[in-house]
Amino acid sequence: MMTELKQKIKHLATATKMDNAWIADQLGCSQRSVRRHAGEWKSRVLPRYGQVVTDQDVKAIFLFDAHIPYQDSKAYDIALSYAKEWQPDEIYLAGDYMDFKDVSYWKNDPRRMPFVEEVNIGKAFLKDVRSNFPTQKIVYLEGNHEDRLARYMWTKAPELCGIPELSIPTLLQLDKLGIEYVSNVQRMNMGLQPLKLGKLYVIHGHEVNCSTAVVNLARTMYLKTHVNTLFGHHHQSQQFIVKKLDNSHEGSWMVGGLCKLSENYMPSNNWVHGFCTVRYNPTSGYFKVRNKMIIDNQVL
Repeated sequence: MMTELKQKIKHLATATKMDNAWIADQLGCSQRSVRRHAGEWKSRVLPRYGQVVTDQDVKAIFLFDAHIPYQDSKAYDIALSYAKEWQPDEIYLAGDYMDFKDVSYWKNDPRRMPFVEEVNIGKAFLKDVRSNFPTQKIVYLEGNHEDRLARYMWTKAPELCGIPELSIPTLLQLDKLGIEYVSNVQRMNMGLQPLKLGKLYVIHGHEVNCSTAVVNLARTMYLKTHVNTLFGHHHQSQQFIVKKLDNSHEGSWMVGGLCKLSENYMPSNNWVHGFCTVRYNPTSGYFKVRNKMIIDNQVL
């Protein structure tokens, strides 16, 4: 029995990169047991996301809100083609890359695609990303749609919680593709910082509660975080820059998505297609954001 528990702990620790409290909760064991067989979470996970000290700028591209398999194929292809031409050092699938509509809490069309088909299509898309960028660092950032699976099991099938094969990284076979899975929610719940590139924090957007009724969501996000923040989630493109008393500047950038621009729950909206490129220096922390929009099949 102990050997089986040990194997499950090690599998979850390797496959999900989640914290020890989460693993203990999933397996119904103590955090002490998790530490014994998997080690401390910080020492196990954080080194994977450490920045390489260099004087050279790093080029990163961010693809938010593809919602596969309900992506806008034209916008997605345009963003991927731009990335292939620009040749970034790092690719960030920055949350809601998958939709997972079939396990959504919200009522939706009974003709929707079955969950297993969504997963298989997602794996094919991820393999395509890796084949186009064979040597680059690829990071899959957790969004609220990725969180749908865990919430579904909590409410509909709690008996399945803790099965290692039902975690997002395992289902999508991210380890086989060399793709890192990052959960900002898990990091923040541990008292750690969310994903950060130089002086720029990167979140999906659901981690911070922002009312969609405001005029400028980028401004609201900055007033909530008080740091340089790059985010998506709202399928809109905005920015907000402030000049501080010490003459320095900070800002917040909201990036458009790559999903279809009309859904049954909101056929009329302010959504826009887009993606984002960032050049950042790991040593100095300085960065340059280029918030791109895709309108009429043109990158603006």
